[in-house]
Amino acid sequence: MIDWVKAQERLGVKADGIAGPVTYGALLSKVANHTVSVGASFAKNIPDYQVDGTPERLSAFIGQCCHESQGFRFTREIWGPTAYQAKYDTRADLGNYKAGDGFKYRGAGWIEVTGRFWFDKIGHMLGMDLINHPELANDPNISTLISLAWWKLNSMNAIADQGDDLAVTRKVNPGLLGLADRVAFTDIARGLLA
Repeated sequence: MIDWVKAQERLGVKADGIAGPVTYGALLSKVANHTVSVGASFAKNIPDYQVDGTPERLSAFIGQCCHESQGFRFTREIWGPTAYQAKYDTRADLGNYKAGDGFKYRGAGWIEVTGRFWFDKIGHMLGMDLINHPELANDPNISTLISLAWWKLNSMNAIADQGDDLAVTRKVNPGLLGLADRVAFTDIARGLLA
């Protein structure tokens, strides 16, 4: 369980024990090391997914999202396309099969959910047509929901509760890209929430 009063004292916000928009805004900003303006979206939606159930869960979620979105700056994957991205159109593991699928279903949400498969699955879960309207993911509030839905569908709370940053990263990005940054962001959040 997170002791929000102690966390708020560390964050320098009103220590009322309520994890609202100001608390989340301060937490995200401290982890990202710049002002982040999606605290209200996190405060509103995180409790529904029990990501705030333990410091480990919330730290892991924030750390991974911070890395994937470059400090909560981007709701969609930056597209080159790089040589790796150019192969997205035909990646069956992502559910992509049409020319243009790679770009259309490029990483979305703070956690950069990728591929037609995930857009369809998460869209159904959230009651949104992300297949025909992937641009909905550009909205910061929807980015929060997409990230939380992916987290739930992959049983990430249980993985995060083990405190194994490598296992969490392997699930988010099997290639372990950016592992050191992910762990660093997670550690900052952990220090503020523990």
